[in-house]
Amino acid sequence: MTSFVTEFNSNLAATSMLLPVVAQLSLALKVHPLAHMIPTTIACSFAFMLPVATPPNAIAFATNAISTRDMISTGVWLNLMACLLIALYTSFAFEMVYGEDPFVCPAWACTD
Repeated sequence: MTSFVTEFNSNLAATSMLLPVVAQLSLALKVHPLAHMIPTTIACSFAFMLPVATPPNAIAFATNAISTRDMISTGVWLNLMACLLIALYTSFAFEMVYGEDPFVCPAWACTD
C-alpha cells in the first residue's frame, strides 16, 4: 500500500500520513512497532512507476525517451521486487540487526 501511495504523493507526505497509522496498527496487533514502521518508511521511497512520483522520474520522462506506459510496466516490477525484499528483510534480518523479536511487542511500546 505504501509503495502505491508514493506514486501519487510526495514521499514525505506519505511517510507522515502512514507512520502513525502503522504504529497504532502494530500496537493493536501486539507486535514490535519498528518491525512495521521501518519497512513502511523504506517503502515510501519506492516510487518507480509514474513521472509525478519523484523529481528524477519527471526528469527521465521529460527527455521523451520513455513513455508513461514504459515507466509503469518497468516500475510495477521494481515495486514488487522491492516490497518482497523489504518483507524478507523484516522477516529474517530484523531480529539479527535490532536484537528484538519482530513478533513480540516490547515493554516500552505495550503497556498492558
